[in-house]
This record gives sequence, C-alpha cells and structure tokens, in this order.
Amino acid sequence: ETYEILEEAVIKIIGLKMETGIDCSDIVRVRRVGSRRGNRSVLIKLSSFKSKLNVLRNSKKLSGSEISISQDFSPEIRDVRKQLLPFLKRAREFENHAVLRGGKLIVNGRPFTLDELKHISDKSYLKQISGSEAEVSDKESAAKDDGKSITSASSSKKDSKMVLRSNRRKHTNKTGESLDQWLRMERKGKPEDKSSLK
Repeated sequence: ETYEILEEAVIKIIGLKMETGIDCSDIVRVRRVGSRRGNRSVLIKLSSFKSKLNVLRNSKKLSGSEISISQDFSPEIRDVRKQLLPFLKRAREFENHAVLRGGKLIVNGRPFTLDELKHISDKSYLKQISGSEAEVSDKESAAKDDGKSITSASSSKKDSKMVLRSNRRKHTNKTGESLDQWLRMERKGKPEDKSSLK
C-alpha cells in the first residue's frame, strides 16, 4: 500500500464518512504502525489542533463500524491509563459516571490521578481529597445504625450538616450510589457487594 492510497482511504473515512471537511491540506502525515501481521493501525498527524478536535468529536459517527478513532498518547500516559482501568470499572460498578481523560480518571466530574487512587487506602488522604463528604456519610451510617436521625442534632450542627448533605448530593448520581461509597470501597481495597450498601 502506497502513501497516496493510504491518504486517500483516510480522507474518504474522515472527510466524507464522518463529514468533518478534512482534506489533503489538513493532513501532515499518514502511516501504518504496529506489526505487519493482520490489521495495522493508522497514525494520522493533522496540521492543526482544531482539525484534530474536529476528527475526535466526530469519531462517534463511526460507531457500529469496524473502524475506531482515538487519540495517540505517549507510552507513559498509555501505561497510566492501563493502570487506571480497574479503578474505572469499579467506579462504574457503583453506577458513577466515570471516564478516562488523558492520564486521569474523572468520576462524577471529580478528577483523580493514579497516585491519588493508590494512596486512597490512607484514611487521612481520603478525607483530604473527598473533603467532608466521606465524613458526613460515615456519620449518617453511624446514626442509622443507632436508630437516630442525623437531623436531630442541635440547630447549628443541623444547619452545617444540611449544607454538607446538599454538597454531597451534588456528587450523588441518579440511583443514589455515590462517589464516597466508591471511595470507601477503594479504601478497603476490594470490591464490595452493592446490595450491602443500600
């Protein structure tokens, strides 16, 4: 396969099928990478960051086909993303909105680095990154165990706890499974049964 044939195939997919408007002038370089056996990936270098974003945003138009488009990360970032995958899967088990963005895991809008997730077993570190959310959640579960309501405290404590609760609700998804539940599970170091949290 020659450079011209490969470039033409890329323009046909990116420019026409994805409707991005990319043409020959937007492409700096196109080359195959990886082992010569089987299907080989194509690495495309575009002339501008705007063109790159346009292609990545429209890559969803290829869903259902045999072709996928993703960003090319450095080997270091690829290694970090690989190590973040188990955390991503466990966060999704708790029905949190979790995605990988660059070398970070974003859970319900809150970014976590690999180092933060590795140190999460340290209780003081957990409080530092999750603020008072985990603290309030622990107090709520203790109050439920005692058969008491957290709102039966004095009015000043009640007001502050209501504010903390409202902040915690911002990080709670539609099914009630929350970020702090996932963080507590990570702190323990093993997946919990979701039914035991209800």
